Amino acid sequence: MHLKPYTLSFLLAFAAQAQAIHFSSTNAYLVTEDQTVNEETWIATGTAQTEGTFKNDLFILAANNLLLNGTYEGNVWGIGSNNAEMGGACERNLRLLGKTIVIQGAVGRNVMTLADTIVIATNAVVEGDLKLLGNSIVIEGHTAGNVSITATRLVTVGGTGLGAPVQGPGLFGSRILEELVEAGDGRFEVAV
Repeated sequence: MHLKPYTLSFLLAFAAQAQAIHFSSTNAYLVTEDQTVNEETWIATGTAQTEGTFKNDLFILAANNLLLNGTYEGNVWGIGSNNAEMGGACERNLRLLGKTIVIQGAVGRNVMTLADTIVIATNAVVEGDLKLLGNSIVIEGHTAGNVSITATRLVTVGGTGLGAPVQGPGLFGSRILEELVEAGDGRFEVAV
């Protein structure tokens, strides 16, 4: 049987693409600062600590804590059953789910989170939009885009460069955030 040249080229290209994705399940996932991960990566683990460079998208599920302190050139999708912390640099979009989420690093595009407690720390820089869904939300960092907040308890906004508008309907039909009350230190708090 003779394969046409384009058929063989297609098969080789498909095989090369299939190897560009890495799937792994492990008790602990650690990528040290000197390591580089080139392929799209899907990880299921007990705990995760990533400090290296990821050249492609990262999808990571951690049964406990998720620590993202590396450099991420693609999108990051992360779930940390307890805490999810991002102290590194994500060049594209960051999407996190966890009990507590703390963002201290830089994000080149948009951030979307769902958690009980969300903190956008003072040293965080988000170049795109923020979409935050949680019970208690603190925004003290810098964002260049729009901010959408859905919260059920408390919202504290003290960041700089907040894009307009800051929107804040309550979660699933609860009371709409009606007013900002200055906390006296340049921050604004909203009790829902």
